[in-house]
Amino acid sequence: MLKKLLSRTAITAVIILVQIVWIVALLLRLSDALPVMNYVLRILSLVAVLHVIKNDMDPSYKVSWVLFIALLPLFGGLMYVLFGNKRPTRFIRDKLNVQLEETQRYYTLRSSDVEEIDDDGARGLFKYLESYSGYRACRDTKTEYFPVGEDMFARLIPELEKAEEYQNLIKRDLRRLDSERQAYGFRKIELRHLMKDTRSMTIVCATAVIFCLLLLLILQYAFSFDVKIGYLAAGGIGALAITAIFLKYNDAVRELSQVESGIGRLIRLQNTVKIRYVNNTHLLDYLYMKYNVKSAQELGRDYKQYLEEKDERHNYKRAEIELDSTQQELLHILRRYQVKDPMIWLYQTQALLDKKEMIEIRHNLIIRRQSLRRRMDYNKEVVAGKAKAEVKDLVENYPKYAKEILGIVAEYDKDFT
Repeated sequence: MLKKLLSRTAITAVIILVQIVWIVALLLRLSDALPVMNYVLRILSLVAVLHVIKNDMDPSYKVSWVLFIALLPLFGGLMYVLFGNKRPTRFIRDKLNVQLEETQRYYTLRSSDVEEIDDDGARGLFKYLESYSGYRACRDTKTEYFPVGEDMFARLIPELEKAEEYQNLIKRDLRRLDSERQAYGFRKIELRHLMKDTRSMTIVCATAVIFCLLLLLILQYAFSFDVKIGYLAAGGIGALAITAIFLKYNDAVRELSQVESGIGRLIRLQNTVKIRYVNNTHLLDYLYMKYNVKSAQELGRDYKQYLEEKDERHNYKRAEIELDSTQQELLHILRRYQVKDPMIWLYQTQALLDKKEMIEIRHNLIIRRQSLRRRMDYNKEVVAGKAKAEVKDLVENYPKYAKEILGIVAEYDKDFT
């Protein structure tokens, strides 16, 4: 709790509250000491209300300030003058103007071009966008309208295939850039080892030269040898060796700087390519999820099957319409020739044209009639006989219901004979 009270936000809020209380107290003291100040503050509040109403701002923002000034007419207007200005500072406006001037050269639609638009609604919309946002509409933009959703797939599938090819190209670029970066990394390690070795060789050469000089000094002063040539030889050899090492070290430093610069360039290039890869991946994932496919090839296969199914349904519908029309025409012809039960012949049209087919149909009908007759005889002789025997048993077993049972049987015989 104490930590929250001592936080930067709490302290800032307390300071602002103290300042507001101090301003209000000061205004109240001035209004008591100078009655004219009271009228000045009220006039200022009235002017502030009129300015709020006239100003182009959010309606909720207007209502809030009008209510605040109405509740506190003495210093509400002064509060609006101090805190109600939503315009950016001069520094921010200058930065925005510089950015706007830098982007103006990318606009291809001049203000005069807006007047060339024939549609009054579109021209008014462009002017509104330009006046309120500061950005003009662009020329030469292209939008293709598809009146039917299925027409879009003829364009979407090739574009999706291009996106997949571009995705593979980006992957190859990323692998190539990663290989180059690894090569630069290996070369950087080699150069660092080389620099370390040159420093070690410098120490070895310096130690050897110092040892030679000490040896020459001992020979000169202890044994009185003439070692001028030795000094020259040691100095010359040492200078040559150190110079060669120094040149080698400088070459390594220069190449290391180039390698690090190349690594930085490759990292920036990798980041750019990765951004493209991520954007393209998101696009592909969205389209795959939207159409429930895993590739453009699968989407093309589904679209092809859809078109085939659509053609089949269209052909079936057309054949169905033609069949119905032909059947109606056949019915009209059969009725004109007074054919009995013309509906029967709608499904046996071959018999009307082929005598053999008619004979076959007649033969089948005879067979069916004979089968029905045999079944009827069986029902009459066997089933009905059993039923009569059962009725007779019922009459014998229940003689008091005999008259009623025989009446039911008589009614049955009357209906089915």
